[in-house]
Amino acid sequence: MAAKLRIQSALLSNIEKPSLSNICKLYLKDLHDLPPIVEIFRYDLEGGMLSKFNQAERHELFQSVCMMNFTLFRFLNCFTNPRELNVNVYEWPMIESDGWMYNPLIPDETVLKELQQAEIEVPNLVLFKPLEHQLMGIDPKLVAVNSDGDLILFRQRANPDVCELLKVSGNEVKVFYTFPEFTLVSFLAVNDADFLFVFADNVKGGLIPTGYLMYDVSVFYPQGDISGIYKDFLLLDGSVVLAPTPPRKFCEVALCMPEDVLKKEMKIQGEMEIRNEEKIHGRCPSEVNIRSEEKIQGEVNIRSEEKIQGEVNIRGEEKIQGEVNIRGEEEIQGEVPIRSEEKIQGEVNIRSEEKIQGKVNIRGKEEIQEAVKIQEKIPRELNILHSILVEIKMWENTLATITDNLQVLAIEQYSYHVRVFEKDGRFVREFQLHDGETEACVAITFNRLTRELVVVSRVERVYFLSTYLPETGKRRHNVRLAHIGKDCQEIHLTSHCRGSIALVTKEHVLYLQ
Repeated sequence: MAAKLRIQSALLSNIEKPSLSNICKLYLKDLHDLPPIVEIFRYDLEGGMLSKFNQAERHELFQSVCMMNFTLFRFLNCFTNPRELNVNVYEWPMIESDGWMYNPLIPDETVLKELQQAEIEVPNLVLFKPLEHQLMGIDPKLVAVNSDGDLILFRQRANPDVCELLKVSGNEVKVFYTFPEFTLVSFLAVNDADFLFVFADNVKGGLIPTGYLMYDVSVFYPQGDISGIYKDFLLLDGSVVLAPTPPRKFCEVALCMPEDVLKKEMKIQGEMEIRNEEKIHGRCPSEVNIRSEEKIQGEVNIRSEEKIQGEVNIRGEEKIQGEVNIRGEEEIQGEVPIRSEEKIQGEVNIRSEEKIQGKVNIRGKEEIQEAVKIQEKIPRELNILHSILVEIKMWENTLATITDNLQVLAIEQYSYHVRVFEKDGRFVREFQLHDGETEACVAITFNRLTRELVVVSRVERVYFLSTYLPETGKRRHNVRLAHIGKDCQEIHLTSHCRGSIALVTKEHVLYLQ
């Protein structure tokens, strides 16, 4: 009762400055540290001989303490800036004693069912069971989160011809895009401006270079309208990781692959500018190799009334000389020999609705035949998709994430060794999870606000969420995930650069921050 009065009076006295109510977390800490409170929670959750006495009274106190935690968490999230006050699950006052811990914001499985029956909503937890008929066919790994904490899901219905993108906001589910044909989505990402990038398998891709896959990259505005569909090459052999990006940067794609996979003759590097400051960057560690010694290096500017004049060396004696004016409805048609068998043929129209269409023969066998639309409505930032190709030592099932300074953190699934790599693939350091070989990692992500590696791991069939400093390997927080059952198979962490982090299983999503 004293703890309730302290919290209520603090909330009421700080209505005009709700941030001062953060002191209530100290009041909760005092309450949680009382030996009788710890005893009540341990007996209620773990049972034992003494748990058979005063069950009703003890459980009533248990529920009351949980409600105090829910109320304060909801208040601080609604009326303060949670990022400034560190209002999140893994920095919440816990109930703990002798290595045992319990976070009231992450209710035990049995408690969760009871709360649901009593229609008591846990503020940071969304249960999929009430939404089951709307969420059939979802994969926890095909999930992204935006800055508002909304989940973006891919769903393939029982009818295989119906593939959709869903947005889950609290207990509300909306279908915001239905694919016109059967689509296999590989991964999703949301950038700092809340534009959604959907990478789908290119099932009609035709012939592509050996060692590569082509993806259809669909880009969606934050409101859900589709902006366009583009083609992009990614390496075939690699664990693909999509990471949210820091502010003022764009969507980063990390491709982590075994050291012997990346073939030197298949590396591409270049830069192209399309109108003023718009750029498309593709990065690989080396230059372009089309056959053994032929290289194309340089920059092409295509602007409204500019001219291209001069001389281009493609090999010693082969040159293109002349002047090309790109204006109004003018077109360039023709054939340019680069070597005997290799030719570029096609038509280029450059204006608002114009397309670049053509056929490129590289070594006579590999062909790329596609149309790329340049649309005026696409913002400048959407023409940029940075990719990082990282050549690292990998295992069969590698989990990886990208830090704010573009380092790659990688760990073998169910292992405990975390390796840190620079974006050029150079190994930097290695550290172990806190409990060593008894701890098995099942999911990771990076928290860009706190600059921590966030890990979900299993220790003796109990799941924990921990955070680590990548620079030192020091563990900062450790929380028991009491809501996850012992036999849970699929767990996925997803994050956004503005701080939203969610832990997703097939049964529920827990919002960590």
